[in-house]
Amino acid sequence: MSSHLRNLERRLILFGGLAVVLGAALALMPDASTSVKKESLPLVFDGFDTDDVVRVELTRGKRKLILQDAGEGRWHLDSHFRYPLSAAPKSLLDAIASARITSEVTGRKETFGKYAGSLGWIEVATVDNRGQETVRFAIGRYTYPETFLRLGTGKDQRIVKATSISETEASLEVRSWIETRMWPRLSSSKFVRIDVEQRRDNRTITIARRGESPADVEMAVPAADPKGGKLYWMDSPVKGDAKKLSVEDLTREFTGMLIHSVVAGSTTPNEDAKFGFDDPEIIATLYHRAGESVHKHKLIVGKREPGTERWWVRRGGSSWVFLVDASSGVSRMRQSPQEFLELSDAEKDAKKKKDAAKGPAMPPK
Repeated sequence: MSSHLRNLERRLILFGGLAVVLGAALALMPDASTSVKKESLPLVFDGFDTDDVVRVELTRGKRKLILQDAGEGRWHLDSHFRYPLSAAPKSLLDAIASARITSEVTGRKETFGKYAGSLGWIEVATVDNRGQETVRFAIGRYTYPETFLRLGTGKDQRIVKATSISETEASLEVRSWIETRMWPRLSSSKFVRIDVEQRRDNRTITIARRGESPADVEMAVPAADPKGGKLYWMDSPVKGDAKKLSVEDLTREFTGMLIHSVVAGSTTPNEDAKFGFDDPEIIATLYHRAGESVHKHKLIVGKREPGTERWWVRRGGSSWVFLVDASSGVSRMRQSPQEFLELSDAEKDAKKKKDAAKGPAMPPK
């Protein structure tokens, strides 16, 4: 090998070694743009104390939510008839406390609009237990991993980019803040009887679990089927065994009903007429076992909201009025009794003979 080739080989080996060393150094080098840099960034709201906040106001256009501390760790929606929150707004308050400015964007008001979210700015204000406003700002468009915020008031307003906060924590949807299940403590597997009074058809569908005590279901029911095939009994409007799947779909609709929105906290007689509670469409009562006791839970279904597939409903003994979707609320409660009634053995045999007489179905052309 010539001296020239040997020199070239040595250089290649040397450069290769340097590349390995540099690669290892880069891999082990801390990311200055993440943890170290983030810790050194200024807080958006330096000194903000989450424990001092007793009220949060969220506004976008005509929509407004007010979250209010009700004491003893409980919060409610002051803007929606004091309906209880499922939990304190900890994630939002923590996001405000931890938000840090990554860059100043602009103070030119004529350009502010392009930094808003797709539905506009979300205005956020917090109030402490002395009634003093602690922060006021607006959340705009999110561009990973930062969000545009509008800070200040009047001539001092400016747009900044900030980390650790987005419009997700400040949702204007009521469902984001409440327990959306109408009956969170009920389980369809614990029902022993259900009554569905269909007022327009002048009938009540009554179905109970076979083998239950007459004292618990307040009527006589057949004994439990030793083979386990027949579980439920329809007592009215006709008597007979009820279909397992249909009954369980019905009871799951009751216990799993979801709240779409809270529309009233109490009603006057005129409002009862507006919502249809003066003459309900349906009154459903579920008998639910809890330990050794059976408790009744009533649902009152009023009118359908005009132009939608939602219904106004309320719980028996409660003043709040809700909207629920038909698909997750009242569709099965409006079905005819025949949808739940199991065919007798004689009827099943007759149906089989009828189907056989028709012959096999013709394949589509």
